[in-house]
Amino acid sequence: MKEIFTYQSFIYGGPVFCPPDQLASLQESRLAWAEMFDGDDAESRRERRLWTQSTPFASIGNGDLLALGKAAPDREPPVVYLCHDGGSKMISRSFTGFLRHWEIMSYIGPEGWLLGYWENDKSGCIDSAHPKSQMLRDLLATA
Repeated sequence: MKEIFTYQSFIYGGPVFCPPDQLASLQESRLAWAEMFDGDDAESRRERRLWTQSTPFASIGNGDLLALGKAAPDREPPVVYLCHDGGSKMISRSFTGFLRHWEIMSYIGPEGWLLGYWENDKSGCIDSAHPKSQMLRDLLATA
């Protein structure tokens, strides 16, 4: 496990999506967190824009959210990780791509600190082509 997760002593995960009857409260949570980024600096404005222009589909439980980002009408929206501490970012260029990668990654997380082990250095997006994907599948098969 230390070969895959250098600093972790345990892992968890699973495909987590918000139940339809909780979408309204998830939207309220998103807007409340957006208000926390009230500075006039570039980073606060960027965070506020991501939080206000995204549509959440999964709650991480610590205030973070997985959300569909803003996209052109003829394009599939990207998936963004909305981090309550700041540092929110796009983690997949499309929802379909996110689902494909996440499945290959054995549905790890989806906390940012777990997904980060699969972050592509160039794109910043998760990338299931990482050797850790197979290592994780092997680990889980023996558990």
